Formats: sequence, structure tokens, C-alpha cells
Amino acid sequence: MNTKIAVFLFAFFVVLTAHVAGAQQGKVPRIGVLGAHTASIIADRMDALKQGLHELGYNEGENITFEYRWAEGDMNRFPGFVDEMVRLKVDVILAIGGTPSVLSAKKATTTTPIIFVGVNDPVAAGIVKSLERPGGNVTGLAIGYPGLYAKRAELLKETIPGLSRVGLLSNSAQSKVPLDELQKAAQPLALQVQLLDVRSPNDFDSAFGKAFARAYEQALRDGRG
Repeated sequence: MNTKIAVFLFAFFVVLTAHVAGAQQGKVPRIGVLGAHTASIIADRMDALKQGLHELGYNEGENITFEYRWAEGDMNRFPGFVDEMVRLKVDVILAIGGTPSVLSAKKATTTTPIIFVGVNDPVAAGIVKSLERPGGNVTGLAIGYPGLYAKRAELLKETIPGLSRVGLLSNSAQSKVPLDELQKAAQPLALQVQLLDVRSPNDFDSAFGKAFARAYEQALRDGRG
């Protein structure tokens, strides 16, 4: 799903819940934002969120406010951040820091609505009971669920029939990729899967370096180097 579309839908749920809570309390709705890194890294997403809110009649500093907390790569900061948000009585917690941010928020409150994005298989992570009926005070947009990676492998092969190697970028500190599922699906498609762990922006160069080195070694073995 296009990032701006996803975040716009996201904004709708945030505003709907915050508006009801704000009307009941007679105050400007306040949204708590939990981010895994820094504001600059997801500036485009936050801009899209604010644009979606603007189109719905909500503008930061006028009739809606934000409480931002950025972990700067240290996921251990989330519990403290959530405690602050609970004390501030935010109307909604927007957990965009991956699975750790959602679990911290869920542990801290059973009443404040929590909306997540970018979580891989929220059912397996223990965030919701099921995709159909999440229950509790948590909902959001999942990027993974059983069978999804297998389907992605099939679509890749259909799109690029000659494809033989696939690199998968993943942050193991935030979510666990079902690598066994992907490798099982890749075997009949004659695909080799290489998992590249990227936990911060500084890891991309190293990850791509490993991918190119593996591809070069394979090319030498195949007599194409």
C-alpha cells in the first residue's frame, strides 16, 4: 500500500478516536507518537499524516496536538516514553516504532487507544488476538502475516522469471521475519534467500556490501566472474 494512503487511513482512525475522547473531556485532542529512531527519518510519513489530518479539518497547534518521543535506535526507552504519555493523558498512542513500541504501550495501558503501523504479524507478536477481531485497545496496519512472504516470493518470480537470488532487508530488533516460511516457498521457485539485518541507517552500506559480495562469489562459482 502506498505510504501516504496508509498513513492517511491511519490519520482517520487517529482523529476519529481522539475527537471522541477530546469532546468528552472538553480539551484539544492529544496524540502521543512513539518513533524508533529520529523525526528526520520518518519526516515524509509524518508530513503525510499531517496532510491527511489537515484534509479532515485538523491542524497541529490549533485543534490537535502531538507529543513526540523518539527512541533514537534504543528500544529500551519505550517503556519510559509510554509512562510519560499515560501521565500526560494522551487520547491516542501512535506506535510507529515497530513491535517493541506497541508492546510497551499495550503493557502500560488497557484504556488508551493504541494504533500501530509497520508491525510484522501482530498476532504472533501477541499484540492482537486475531486480524479479524483484534480485541482490546490496539489496532493498526500489519505488514506481515502467515503466507504473506511466500506470496511475495511467487510474485517476484512471476515478475522476474530469471530471478535466482533475493536479498531481504529486515530489522531483527523490531520484528522477526518468518525466514523458514520464505525459504520453504523459495525452494520450488529455485530462489536463494539472503537475510540482511539492518538495525539503523548506518547498517545499509554493510548490508548491501554483504549482498554484493555473496552475488560475486556465486558468479565466480558459476563461471561468470
